[in-house]
Amino acid sequence: MKSWQLPIDSNRQPITWVNPYIHNNVTWIDPYEFEDTLEFVSIARGRSAVNFVFKSITDGRKYYFGPAGFVSACKITKVTGIIGGFTITGRFGFVKRGQNYLTEAVSGG
Repeated sequence: MKSWQLPIDSNRQPITWVNPYIHNNVTWIDPYEFEDTLEFVSIARGRSAVNFVFKSITDGRKYYFGPAGFVSACKITKVTGIIGGFTITGRFGFVKRGQNYLTEAVSGG
């Protein structure tokens, strides 16, 4: 059992970083694992962070990977397509890194 909880919004979208001025309707749940195919969307920048953004092809939720999690996911999941976009298929979970909540691959698909 994890010693922390994962913040999600009212649409069950995981929140990467909780800003009390923006996220006033946060629900805290136990971290979970899920199987899915995620499509690469973009790279997001924060004050001192860079994240790789993927979108679930199943439910449209966005998942944020840190650089190490992104590299690991590309190594252990099934990567499909590179030119014009790509997807990763596998089992994913969540990690807490400082004040950030990120997605990481657990196993390949």
